[in-house]
Amino acid sequence: LEVSIAIRRTLVEILDRTLAQSVPILYGGSVNVERISEVCLAPGLSGVLVGRESLLPEELLAMVSALDA
Repeated sequence: LEVSIAIRRTLVEILDRTLAQSVPILYGGSVNVERISEVCLAPGLSGVLVGRESLLPEELLAMVSALDA
């Protein structure tokens, strides 16, 4: 997730450091129950945008459970 580091660096260049650190960065790639913990625990990320999997209630609940563990 090197992209989140590049995004944060760009924000620091555009904004002051304090404001740049307060901007949440969301991962918008393919997230499923197997990858949700890995992605959400990555440094520099504030969360994820769940796509297609959010249409499947069982999958969405499994992702929430994986993060709750």
